[in-house]
Amino acid sequence: MTIKQAIENELERRGWSHYRLVKELEGKLHARTVYAYLSGKRDLGSKRASIILETLGLKIKG
Repeated sequence: MTIKQAIENELERRGWSHYRLVKELEGKLHARTVYAYLSGKRDLGSKRASIILETLGLKIKG
């Protein structure tokens, strides 16, 4: 499972839209960045991805 898939799964589980996630990330990441990532138009570096994961309470396990 990719990080993007994990994020999408968690959003679905919570019943959150992309807009709700963007609101939760306000002041941490630009909305354009989040929307572009979720739509597949850009990738995120580890720092930005970790901000989203932390907001959703998700962790990467190796």
